[in-house]
Amino acid sequence: MEDRPEITIQLQPADKVLEVAGYILLALLWVTTIYMYWQLPDMIPNHPDDAMDKRTIFLLAILGSLQFFLISNVEDKPHLMNFPLKITPENIKRQYARGMRMIKLVKILLIVVFILIEYYSYGDLAGLSGNLFAWLPPIILGIVFSPLAYAFIKLDK
Repeated sequence: MEDRPEITIQLQPADKVLEVAGYILLALLWVTTIYMYWQLPDMIPNHPDDAMDKRTIFLLAILGSLQFFLISNVEDKPHLMNFPLKITPENIKRQYARGMRMIKLVKILLIVVFILIEYYSYGDLAGLSGNLFAWLPPIILGIVFSPLAYAFIKLDK
């Protein structure tokens, strides 16, 4: 691995907005989880002849939160990230800032995916999601590949 210098990158207003949005969405994940918990029956059917306790709904929120905070721990260490371009003294601040912004975007999208999975998985049992389950895979694929599209659009030539 290339030895890159550790420099401090000043957050732009857009970065601060992304950070706040991430925490708001994380709170929304927990609000959704708690709301769904109170809407579900005590036992949730998961197979034709089996059921699970409704407390398992909290696993998605716990996993989402854990990933959110692990990614948050890494986002301010851009010298450890991989970049598609050679990092030079001329482009280091710009590339580090873009890398950090992309990680913030990934955190937001990760929480959105967890909210969607929870809503579509448990909301259907609670009578909330209607007939939109067929849209879940294309929505998640779009969310997963949007950071990649962002990276290619912002790539310096």
